[in-house]
Amino acid sequence: MSTELAGPSGQASDQPNNGAAGMEVDAQAAQQQTGPTTDQPSIRVLALYCTGSSDDTDPGFDPLETSNASLLAARSGVEVEVMRGPSLDEFAARVEAYRPTFVYMSGPYSGLVDSIKGTTGPLTLQGKQVAPGELLTALEGAPLETVYLDAAGQEKVAELLRSRGVPNVMFWSEDPSGLVAAHFSSIFFSMMALESSVTLLEAYALALFSTQAHLGAKVDGKLTMPNMPDLLTGPRDDPDGVTLALP
Repeated sequence: MSTELAGPSGQASDQPNNGAAGMEVDAQAAQQQTGPTTDQPSIRVLALYCTGSSDDTDPGFDPLETSNASLLAARSGVEVEVMRGPSLDEFAARVEAYRPTFVYMSGPYSGLVDSIKGTTGPLTLQGKQVAPGELLTALEGAPLETVYLDAAGQEKVAELLRSRGVPNVMFWSEDPSGLVAAHFSSIFFSMMALESSVTLLEAYALALFSTQAHLGAKVDGKLTMPNMPDLLTGPRDDPDGVTLALP
């Protein structure tokens, strides 16, 4: 498992995997140089990139960059941390220590089924698929405003998160291709990184229309659109909220 930190400059750097303890040491060293502070970034993003099992791995497949979550660090008041292939316990420990307000989770990509578009799998950590209850437990206690489930088969998790008061939950009701998921997430994060006046709903809408415009296709003379992610949104005290999705 590796961890990358992105500060206000938006640049991510690879760091050795020393677990949560190593990151706490780095934080202590930074405090000694700059002095203690009680302020935290208003938006703390934790981006999790999953790895598939050995059976799902294709050595000849070069997957698309699944997202540009680190771009969000260019936005004022945003801090981004990236985890790649941790164990579930490591992820849960980092959630508890970092207290993210925005969690992005990307399922593993494979080219075994479709070598051109790729496929997006379910959330899988170190070869084991994460059950809905395990994920909810790992996220418990974090002051979440947004959860983006960029993986297959997460509709139940999304509904449970929304019912527990998470204001914004993005998920795929139908399993996406790797190409569609990568295009959507890239546009979404690029829009969110532009300036503070761009809202999550605006970034979501722009990503939807861009993905449809670029990846829609004509089949037998009819325009066919790719599957698009849904957004469950509403205030914390309204667990029903509304579902936004293109027809």
